[in-house]
Amino acid sequence: MQIEAAGLDDAALVPFAELDSVSDGGPAASAGALVGDRLLRFGTLTSANHDELRALGRLTQRAGASSDSILLLVARGAGADRVELVLRPRRWTGQGLLGCHLKPL
Repeated sequence: MQIEAAGLDDAALVPFAELDSVSDGGPAASAGALVGDRLLRFGTLTSANHDELRALGRLTQRAGASSDSILLLVARGAGADRVELVLRPRRWTGQGLLGCHLKPL
């Protein structure tokens, strides 16, 4: 199963967090996430409803417990290209379920 963001207008999305580290071998790296990617959408979460990033933690925990994937939309690079990633939170040899660190924007 995949947690998606049905009905969201991607053109209106603005970045709300940035990946400032991505661990080799972690779920985020496996999904293709890169340091500097800026989150536009994390499943159903956007700049309007992320609850100071706390909602990302709750969604990550639920997805990890049920082996669901989360569909991400990130802005990448100086041209802010939009890239969709499929992230599957899981236990791995490193810390956390994502293998990355996010800083709020």
